Amino acid sequence: MNKKESRWAAAQARIRTEMKQLKDHNTTLKEEAILMVAALFSIIFSGLSKFGNFRNIIEIAERNNRIDFMNFRSDLTVRHTWLSTLIGGTFNGLFLKAINQVRIQRYLTMKDYKSVVFSVLFSWPFYTLLSFTICFCGLIIFANYEHCDSISTKRISSPDQLLPLYVLETFRGSGLAGVIVSGIFSASLSSLSPLLNSLAAVTLENYIKPLVKNCKNCKLETSSSVISQILAGMYGIICILFSLLALKIKSIMETSLTLFGIVGGPLVGVYSLGMFSPTPNEMETIIGFIAGILSCTWISIGQPRPKPTFLSLRTDGCNILILSKYDVYCERSNDSLLLTQLGIC
Repeated sequence: MNKKESRWAAAQARIRTEMKQLKDHNTTLKEEAILMVAALFSIIFSGLSKFGNFRNIIEIAERNNRIDFMNFRSDLTVRHTWLSTLIGGTFNGLFLKAINQVRIQRYLTMKDYKSVVFSVLFSWPFYTLLSFTICFCGLIIFANYEHCDSISTKRISSPDQLLPLYVLETFRGSGLAGVIVSGIFSASLSSLSPLLNSLAAVTLENYIKPLVKNCKNCKLETSSSVISQILAGMYGIICILFSLLALKIKSIMETSLTLFGIVGGPLVGVYSLGMFSPTPNEMETIIGFIAGILSCTWISIGQPRPKPTFLSLRTDGCNILILSKYDVYCERSNDSLLLTQLGIC
């Protein structure tokens, strides 16, 4: 076998290996998706068994002003209106589904443009159904704590802890609690794994390869796989370190949407500029992108800005005795064991 044939054989082996890894990764994604769906429907079935039907849950939400479909105000300082949801949701969807690096990397693996369009249109109803399912799970959790808000009573310290608290109280003593926890971790892993791979690929192609392209002794083609794996591991460690900051964040969901807005808006602008205007050069695009980042940052976290209004919460149905604002006692409580496990009692 000559040198050319050996290179071709090595390339074929590499392609087979990558295809096997991709097949195994797709199988893992399917299993993670099944766990996520099982976790969501476990919460829905538990809510239906407790409240009877969908209508009763929706009536509880409407009675407490948690559902407002007729808010057509044009006030941009109001967080949730038809206008803010339509405009913000459109650009957020474009960022996540159209120009996101993870998405583009997946689209490039498809055979042609029609396959990309078909995959996007085919996944649309499933994403819509998933969004409605998650929202309905939120309504079930609210209905469960309608008369006893867990944050006001200091049982939990953040809205992000409502779901774990509901799971512990509802499915305690059964295997469904483990299924739901597995579903939560599956959702995190299915999002984090391709993100780390994309970061590694971008770093390798756009930063490392241009630096070593003039190096004659650097055999980057044979070590690209190892370098990308090392980069993915480094980014994973960075993500773990940043996750420690989540303990100081009041609401992870709100913070995530804010960051998506700060970064996603300027990125959509850059892609739109490249699609509709061929005249701007690289420097002009970078300046516009930085200006967009600064503008969106000021809009999101700058001052002065109106404070968000919070809906009323009730504690008249609580079965725990609160003697002061910060002291929670477990006397006459049916959940004393759970409160002890949470470090409250």
